[in-house]
Amino acid sequence: MSDTNRNTQAMRAFLRNLACLVICTAMTGNIAVAEAPGNDNNQWSVDSLVMLPGPEGSFDEVAVKDPSVVYYDGKWHVFYTARSKEEYTTGYVSAETLAGLQTVPRHELKMIRGQKRYACAPQVFYYEPQQKWYLIFQNRDATYQPMFSTTSTISDPESWSAPEPLLTKDTKRKWIDFWIICDEKRAYLFYTMAHSGVMVRSTSLAEFPKGWGKAQKVFDNIHEAVHVYKAKGSSDFYMIYELEKEGVRTFGLATAPHPEGPWKKVTDHYATGDQLRYREESGKWTEMVSHGEVLRSGYDQNMEFDPQGCQWLIQGITNEEMKGHYDLLPWKLGVITKIEENADQKPGGKAPDQLGVPSQAPSTPELGVKANPPASHSSTIRMTSYGKLPDGREVQLYTLTNKNGMVAKVMDYGAHLVGLEVPDAKGKLEDVTLGYDTLAGWLTNTSYFGATVGRFANRIARGKFSLDGVEYTLAKNNEPGGIPCHLHGGDKGFDKVLWKGEPVDTAEGKGVKLTYVSKNGEEGYPGNLTTTVTYLLTDANELVWEAEATTDSPTIVNLAHHSYWNLSGNPKSSINDHELMLAAPGYLPTNAGLIPTGKIEPVAGTPMDFTKPTRIGDRVDADFEALRFGGGYDHCWVLEAGKGMKLAARLKDPKSGRVMEIFTDQPGIQFYGGNFLDGTVKGKGGVEYARRSGLCLETEGFPDAPNQPAFPSSVLRPGETYRHKMVHRFCVE
Repeated sequence: MSDTNRNTQAMRAFLRNLACLVICTAMTGNIAVAEAPGNDNNQWSVDSLVMLPGPEGSFDEVAVKDPSVVYYDGKWHVFYTARSKEEYTTGYVSAETLAGLQTVPRHELKMIRGQKRYACAPQVFYYEPQQKWYLIFQNRDATYQPMFSTTSTISDPESWSAPEPLLTKDTKRKWIDFWIICDEKRAYLFYTMAHSGVMVRSTSLAEFPKGWGKAQKVFDNIHEAVHVYKAKGSSDFYMIYELEKEGVRTFGLATAPHPEGPWKKVTDHYATGDQLRYREESGKWTEMVSHGEVLRSGYDQNMEFDPQGCQWLIQGITNEEMKGHYDLLPWKLGVITKIEENADQKPGGKAPDQLGVPSQAPSTPELGVKANPPASHSSTIRMTSYGKLPDGREVQLYTLTNKNGMVAKVMDYGAHLVGLEVPDAKGKLEDVTLGYDTLAGWLTNTSYFGATVGRFANRIARGKFSLDGVEYTLAKNNEPGGIPCHLHGGDKGFDKVLWKGEPVDTAEGKGVKLTYVSKNGEEGYPGNLTTTVTYLLTDANELVWEAEATTDSPTIVNLAHHSYWNLSGNPKSSINDHELMLAAPGYLPTNAGLIPTGKIEPVAGTPMDFTKPTRIGDRVDADFEALRFGGGYDHCWVLEAGKGMKLAARLKDPKSGRVMEIFTDQPGIQFYGGNFLDGTVKGKGGVEYARRSGLCLETEGFPDAPNQPAFPSSVLRPGETYRHKMVHRFCVE
């Protein structure tokens, strides 16, 4: 079979199986639309109306149209073109369900509308390299200039920055409907030139949103509203474009192996008014398919979607309403679903929950179910720029995704875990770690959120130790109880250096291997130490952190992973409601400076006993010396004896159902309950991290081991290899 025939058959299969949910523009009435050849007999079920124009006198009293939508942090966020009697502007609305969009408050983004009070055709996405939300739109102040605005908090309509031009127009011809998609190296800007040709420009991810190159025409003879998506698990790109003839609008479809082409037309009749089928409960509110956007399972700049179950959000109107000046037409937003060819579905004849809607989307027609993450993904690893250090060196972000949709983000600065998105009992993905939205935040990370800490994790008394008769002096960078000590490797530990990263692909999953060489004398430690840390995300929903180190002269080593966990996915809530089990019959009591006394005390009969699942908040404020010294839990528990991997801890959030089990080959685990968080640190989403909003479970060698002869040795000598493995296994109950 030729490649052409293969491509043709694949595209026909795509058209047959593509189950799309669309919020669309429609017309009811008797518009005569001739049946077009090559439309593959597509049929679309007209489902629930979602948004109507606002009340008289509001900023969207005439029309709501051109929607852009993402599902993030438990809510649908919709940005749309709003039309009053006098102007076009941009509106924003959010709700836990699409059905809820009709009743929640609507917000006008006044800061972006320009002097001519015109901001139209928005596109919203999260740009991972900069950890920012971007809003792309057109502004009439400079003859339809492409503009952008940014924020770190999508849910705050007042937080968007003042608009800036993406680039300066180099022609007087009209540019329409701007759209951005990125691959692993570049960003691509699509737009329509004067209701005709599709143009594209590109820039590097590091230069984005500036640095756009020369435009090239990649497609022709369309009206407007070009949207480009990347198919998950494939190298294919899909372009949905809008056509217009005598006032009737339709969707066409093209495909390409690369955003810059070559683009090949599949059909001009992908979705048309004559393909719409109506259900009694939804009403005949639309007969036209117009400007819309896929409801994606993700929300980032890569615009990925699943061709076997995609979703859309677009604008609509009835035939009776389609009268008068275009600017005053009462567009509205609603849902249509593509009927699969083999479903034997008739209008109104199939249950709403049987329609081709992926699990990320609400069910139709009621749209009253909270969205859940997609049920099936391919394992991937993606490397993108995360910004630059003050000295100009670039930081890379590695995004790992497993087949279940779980996502881990790791950066090479400090070998940090930047985020970990884990499903709850309903399948909803949420980040369960504390941290920051931008590299700038991580550069001020005094709490060690997500860090790899070393050369020696935890505390060393007085910042001193002796090895082979030589005394070494380290930085004293911590003073619990007013008693100075050395903490987590010193002033510039392993969490504050740039590692060298490389992707790894194993039978277990995708990951990144990070390497750092700590020079002799660095932070006062002897020996040149070569360290590797590997993060691996497996299809069994495990995050593996594994460290190895070698030295050219005797030194001490104790590396640890220092993520702060809140399994609820809501860092505004306390971890006191989490249930914790520690497979530890003993713990290390400390002095007021949190330095171990050298003894191992049994936990039985004390507030330190977590050998059975126990609510953390039940005893955290008990009148017990260890808790008084630490202001709560901040101690090393002694795990059950035995070599090899063993269960160390089990943490559960009863509300979300998320469970995390930790396995390790180390002798101890530090449980720190976030006692020193005080609300002064503003983290992800602008949340101020309050006391006990996150907890750490750090597997490790014992604190102050270099000064405690009875503790397991932390000495590493030439020819030996230090090894530490930690597995975080996630499930739900």
